[in-house]
Amino acid sequence: MIEMNTVAAGAELDAARDAGREGVPAGWCAWSAGEASLTFSLVVRPDVNMHAFHGLPFVAAMGMMDALAGTASTPGLGLAGKVGIQWPSDIVCGAPAFERSFARVAVNGGAGAAGIFGAVTVDIERAALGELGVDVTDEALVEALTTAVLARVDAWAVVANTPQGAAGPLAPVLGEYFDMVPLLGR
Repeated sequence: MIEMNTVAAGAELDAARDAGREGVPAGWCAWSAGEASLTFSLVVRPDVNMHAFHGLPFVAAMGMMDALAGTASTPGLGLAGKVGIQWPSDIVCGAPAFERSFARVAVNGGAGAAGIFGAVTVDIERAALGELGVDVTDEALVEALTTAVLARVDAWAVVANTPQGAAGPLAPVLGEYFDMVPLLGR
C-alpha cells in the first residue's frame, strides 16, 4: 500500500530519506506537482544484502515500465512501444528513435532505525506526458507508478536471494530488463 504525502517541490528526496531513517514502512511516498515536472520519492525496503542494492535503479525503472507499458497481467497506461528504458534507468519516449526524456529515475540509499532502505526518486517531464496523451490526475499517476515500482522491487528482492541471484543482483531479471531497453545494440 502506498502512503501519499504531498511536499514542496524539491523536497521529495529529503522527505523520503528522513522518513526512511525514522523507520517508515516501504510504500511511503513524498511527491509534488510542478508546472514543468511531477516528482516523487518512494521509500523501499528490499530484503537483499548490501551488494544487491546497486541493482535498485534498474529494477525501479522496470517498475516504471510495468505501469507505463503494462505487463501480461495488467494493461498499464497503454504506452507499450512508446516508452522504454535508456540505460541504466531513465525512461525515454519518442518511438522509434526514443530521443525524448520522459523521466529520470535515481536511487539513494540509507540506514536508520528499521534497517537499510532506498529512496527511489522519479522526475517526470510534464511535456512528455502531454505528448503521449497521458490523461490521469497527478495523484493517480504517482500512485500507479509507485505501486508498480514497489511491486517490482519486492518481486526482485525475492529472486535476488535465490542461487540465480548469487550471479549478481540483476541476473534473475536481466533478460527482461534488456527487453525494456529499445536502444540496446544501436
